[in-house]
Amino acid sequence: MLRPMMGSPLSVLSKSLRHLVFGGEVLLSPNFNVRIGYNHLIKSTLQLQQVGGGAGLTFGFMLRIKSLQLDFSRAYYHVAGGFSHLTLTADLNQLIFRK
Repeated sequence: MLRPMMGSPLSVLSKSLRHLVFGGEVLLSPNFNVRIGYNHLIKSTLQLQQVGGGAGLTFGFMLRIKSLQLDFSRAYYHVAGGFSHLTLTADLNQLIFRK
């Protein structure tokens, strides 16, 4: 008689966490906030065995000065490097059509 193989509780938890992405944002003021995130699927699939790295971690911030907003984020996928995103947003109504 064949019985189904049950994994260890740790592997079951790891497999369950692969379906979740955690993120948070700290609003320090209306013009500045800090963001952080974690993706277990990226960590478990892209992390090297010998090196910890920071696979699966992301962080960033938002800075608003008058009608300009600067957003920066950094995502680590592998020990070799990650991706940075920089966004500059302008409210044209406030820049051009000032009253």
